Amino acid sequence: MITSYKHKFLTVDIPKTGTRTLRETLAPLKVISILGEPNTQAEFYQHDKLSRIKKTFDIKFKQTNDPIWNIDKYYIFTIIRNPWSRYFSFFNYFKSASENYEKFLSGNLQGWNEAQIHQGKSSHDFFNSGLSEKDLMKRIVKNNDDQGSFFIYNDNIHATHVARFENLKNEILDFCNLFFLENPIVTHGNKGEYSIKMNELYDQEIVDLIAQREKVLLNHYSFDYES
Repeated sequence: MITSYKHKFLTVDIPKTGTRTLRETLAPLKVISILGEPNTQAEFYQHDKLSRIKKTFDIKFKQTNDPIWNIDKYYIFTIIRNPWSRYFSFFNYFKSASENYEKFLSGNLQGWNEAQIHQGKSSHDFFNSGLSEKDLMKRIVKNNDDQGSFFIYNDNIHATHVARFENLKNEILDFCNLFFLENPIVTHGNKGEYSIKMNELYDQEIVDLIAQREKVLLNHYSFDYES
């Protein structure tokens, strides 16, 4: 999540929806007051759900009566993505991390920090568990939070604007323009090169599993599976 006290906006950053691009666009503009940490135990986690952000803000507002903690005054921005391509992105991210971990162990990849090593090892263990790629994909779907859980609860959307990953650059530019943030540079530099196609990995069971997993999102937003 990202918060700007001055501009009264916060972002709900759903994993694998272009949140790195959003962070890297806003960072040079010097508007970030809170940047969520890549640590689930932090006061503000990088991928905090809105319900948890709201709870933290409400506690601080009651304690301080400082208007910067009045979440009702904030413009809430989030990005959603076609669920089928999002989970496919998870698969390829973990697969790439596993392959890079092997390079790290062999000395062909330098400069990894502790977090990268931990992610690489866990991904490597996952991809060498003896399961088929389809079964690994099913586990990824089951073990990652659905997008709706980040900003939809009680069947209501609790975000001011829900952007589309599929139009990422224009969505981020429009967001910056709304707050008169000048000269934003949007570079979507985290695109993966995939060695496998979605229709080679997905079968009908996986397609249906994702639809079920993302039913809260799909009840509010239209997405289709396109192989």
